[in-house]
Amino acid sequence: MNRQLINYVTFSILGMLSSAGTILADTFFVAQQLGAQGLSALNLAIPIFGLLNGLGLYLGIGGASEFTILKQQKKEHLAYQLFTTNLSFGIILGIILSVCGLFFTPNIAALLGGTNDVLCQIYLKTILLFAPVFIVNQLILAFIRNNGSPHFSMFALFAGSFSNIILDYLFMYPLQWGIFGSAFATCLAPIFGISISCFYFWKTKSFHLQWSKQWQIIIYFIKKTQNFGFPSFITEFSSGLVILVFNWLILKTTGQIGVAAYGIVANLALIVLAIFTGLNQGVQPLMSFYFAQQQWKQLQILKNKAMKISFCLSIIFLAVVYLVPSLIIAPFNAQHDALLFSLAKQGLQYYFIGFIFLSVNSIKITYQTSIECAKEVFYISFIKGCLGLIILAMIGCYFWQLPGIWLSFPITEIFIFIYFFSYRIKKRFF
Repeated sequence: MNRQLINYVTFSILGMLSSAGTILADTFFVAQQLGAQGLSALNLAIPIFGLLNGLGLYLGIGGASEFTILKQQKKEHLAYQLFTTNLSFGIILGIILSVCGLFFTPNIAALLGGTNDVLCQIYLKTILLFAPVFIVNQLILAFIRNNGSPHFSMFALFAGSFSNIILDYLFMYPLQWGIFGSAFATCLAPIFGISISCFYFWKTKSFHLQWSKQWQIIIYFIKKTQNFGFPSFITEFSSGLVILVFNWLILKTTGQIGVAAYGIVANLALIVLAIFTGLNQGVQPLMSFYFAQQQWKQLQILKNKAMKISFCLSIIFLAVVYLVPSLIIAPFNAQHDALLFSLAKQGLQYYFIGFIFLSVNSIKITYQTSIECAKEVFYISFIKGCLGLIILAMIGCYFWQLPGIWLSFPITEIFIFIYFFSYRIKKRFF
């Protein structure tokens, strides 16, 4: 199992890192060319990625988990119908978002806090016009990963991210397209991923498009997708929602320079979160497989190993932001702004404490999802990702200003950790 676990986890983490790298590349080039103003505009627009990635993972992880179980049960015709149904829904949702971006960009920008920010509106409109490819790319790669090809999924994501970095430089420097060039480069990345995935479908012939005309089966697919995929959606969507609320609160306390600092914190946190998400996506197919085969001992061993790996990673990340903060902030502070550096350093050192507890909590949630404990995971994900964190951020802002906002994330994860710990004690002794 060790070799299989390393194989899945490594490729999944590399894939998620390359995916997060598309936004990080945008942040780096925008910060270098447009300074704090561009960085602020970009951070105001970033929450839209939480929605796009969340929908893609909702249909992808949710559908792919049931896809694995159906194939193990030798119900391949239903597995292919599930894939086709989720793919169709992904395309439809993407088209709806594209229409919203085409006609309502100023309204969406105002909602995100960029009422008169022209740079934010340009970036938003470009990203939303390409919404279908972002959703479909995440969806397809989740199915490929669960079909026993994590290496191919990673390669497709890596190719897209590498193209984004190259195109970012080309569009923003030689062509001088500004923030539009950054957004357009990001939009082309998932197109590369989808193109490579189509080659996988043609080569392996392991996926077939099969439409179901029976509403009972479609409703069954939707229900199963929700059970498995909702935690992934909440994780991604809530990250965007949290950035949105944090932007609002920080604008009120420290202004645009604070939002720029949060842009640095949010992007570096996005990289760390991508690693944890990759780890969870890597172990999830194996957990679903052991659950379907009723191999309970192997399932518990896998959960414990994943938890140890996750915790060790969190310690490393926390050590980095405390020991060498200037090293990781400098690439995003081309103008050497002392206030920007000070705010970003404080944010990183407070915010990253939360990853110590998230490392354990995320594996617990993935485990509960894999064994079909949908109701419990729904409540935990909602409280952890949306309600709890937002409420604590508002309370923290009211009493402690900016430090209170940074600390809301660690406090939320601590509460979830205490819940899991008390639940385990109660289950053992009562």
